[in-house]
Amino acid sequence: MSKPMGLRDLKVAPYPTGAAVDVGAAIEATVEDRVKTAELPGDDAIAALSSYIEAATVKLSAGGISMEAIQVIAGKTLVESGSTPTTVRTQTTTAGRLPYFRLFGKSLGEGDDDVHVQVFKVKLTKSPGVSMKNGEFHISECEGLALPNDSGDIYDVIENETAADLPAS
Repeated sequence: MSKPMGLRDLKVAPYPTGAAVDVGAAIEATVEDRVKTAELPGDDAIAALSSYIEAATVKLSAGGISMEAIQVIAGKTLVESGSTPTTVRTQTTTAGRLPYFRLFGKSLGEGDDDVHVQVFKVKLTKSPGVSMKNGEFHISECEGLALPNDSGDIYDVIENETAADLPAS
């Protein structure tokens, strides 16, 4: 595939259904197959090799992952009170299991085309963390593992002849 694969316009949505929300100012998103391999030794050589894709690792790095996206991917509670100009938004972390979510990303092609990536069933393995050094941009990072969905699919890569919106959630 000769298309650029830098994902932008990232969205997350609850798994298996639910409304998609923007991640924020995306800097980097990677999806990489996690391959399980076993060797069968023979007489001074490998007699057989078994390899299969068991999952995919997912990494997100963004200029401040939105509070709505963190609510979807980390199961946090978001409460808003007051009204403009004195609105207060509070995100609370409680102990418990992390939810599964879906990830959608879009990459613009060289012409009027684009590439979409859909990751079907992701769960965080590293919760969103942030570096807040004085004088530096607020960058949020998290990691997860994508497992096969009920159909056995982990993710799709879709090339579109003309640029289109992200797939419907």
